[in-house]
Order: sequence, then C-alpha cells, then structure tokens
Amino acid sequence: MASTKKYLDFILGQLSDLDEVSFRTMMGEYGEKEKSYIYTSVSTAAQTEGYSLEAQQERLGERADYKNLKSPVNIVTQGRA
Repeated sequence: MASTKKYLDFILGQLSDLDEVSFRTMMGEYGEKEKSYIYTSVSTAAQTEGYSLEAQQERLGERADYKNLKSPVNIVTQGRA
C-alpha cells in the first residue's frame, strides 16, 4: 500500500535513532502512478489469429492495471507481409 510522503517522513523521523531501520521507495510510492505504453504489432495475416491488435491491447492493459500503472498509451503497427 502506498503511503503519503508526509506520513513516511513522520514515521522515519520517529525511527531515525534506530540503526536497523532502512527504507526504499517502491514503484507507485506516494500514490503517484507511473506512465505506461503498449506497443502492439502484427506483421502477417497468420499472426492476426489469436494475436489480434485488440487482444494484445486488452491483455497488456490488464497487466498495466495489475501493476498499478496509469492507463496506457497505445502504439500500434500493422504491416502485413
């Protein structure tokens, strides 16, 4: 669970005399979500079966939600050989 910076500073101030206490920020700390980008691509007609652009975007969008990232920006290419 992300904490506010103000709360974290308060707790660390209370524990500053203890040498055993250490900390590091984690992804998404302080409630700020990181940007995310999705790159989807199909290059042959055969790849569109089961790997459609929509299926890729849906699966990667779900992954971004799971990782607590901002709604992804989609970058798409669809060249067909």
